[in-house]
Amino acid sequence: MRTRLYAFLLMLCLAALPVLAQETRGNISGTVQDSTGVIPGAVVRVTNVDTGVSQTVTTNASGFYNAPLLNPGSYQVSIEMTGYKAMIRSGLTLSVGQQLQVNVSLEVGSVSERVEVVPRRR
Repeated sequence: MRTRLYAFLLMLCLAALPVLAQETRGNISGTVQDSTGVIPGAVVRVTNVDTGVSQTVTTNASGFYNAPLLNPGSYQVSIEMTGYKAMIRSGLTLSVGQQLQVNVSLEVGSVSERVEVVPRRR
């Protein structure tokens, strides 16, 4: 009797394992560079357009950034670095469990200048 109870509990636990593995969030990451190479220390702001919630990260020595654990939805990514034109990439859609890669190339310019990239509507 006790053996059957343990076997039942074991099967119940094993049946629940796939539920733990389901991912409900996604990540946006990428590399920031200019015409000569990567840009470390750039400030990247990832904003959920629907909720207004944003996450700010900084590029590492390789120019890489990662904004993890984002809810699915529409996003905008803005990048700023002293001595470069600010860049805004909008119209990004993040799905459940998606790893969205947004690589950006900044142009040299003053801080007050900005480049906005908007995808074309079909």
